[in-house]
Amino acid sequence: MNTEHRIRRKAIAAILAVVSAAGLAVSTSACGSSSAGTTTVKVALTTATDEPLWKLVNQNLEKSGSKVRVKTVAMKSAVLGNQALASGDVDLSAQQHYAFLNGEIKSKKYKFTVIGESYISPLNIYSNSIKKISQLKKDDKVLIPNDVTNGGRALIVLQEAGVIKIDPKKNDPANGVYPAQEDIISNPKNIQI
Repeated sequence: MNTEHRIRRKAIAAILAVVSAAGLAVSTSACGSSSAGTTTVKVALTTATDEPLWKLVNQNLEKSGSKVRVKTVAMKSAVLGNQALASGDVDLSAQQHYAFLNGEIKSKKYKFTVIGESYISPLNIYSNSIKKISQLKKDDKVLIPNDVTNGGRALIVLQEAGVIKIDPKKNDPANGVYPAQEDIISNPKNIQI
């Protein structure tokens, strides 16, 4: 292992010490860059809402005297973040949950290693026209994400809100089984999804 590779591994270890306190998930393949005694590690994110967390990580790294800094890299999707991680354009990925990551690893044969766990960002229900989910009317339209995992999570949210019912055999996120629209067994208001 060359000197730069050792420096990068130490940088990631320093970030992990801070990140584990912040409770963030990362996966790794490549490792950052160094200049003027500071090692910069690039982290792929798909949402700007996580930026403040990484700002806090940098503040904690600085307070601890570490010469490691995190640079966040905005991605339009977790798919692109994983491609960037695989190609070495970023060093860490903090943008996905196990079900999505495992699907990516299986379909694309990535060699990522999970090095920390975090939270799953909640899915929320938003509207410009109603204040409560009970105000949904017959044939209203609800938009959900178009990827299998997050679309399935959205259907689960709608079920938990009492809007639809899903076939229980098709709802096992712990084992990577997420429902699809065809798994809806009850939709009393005929909500268009």
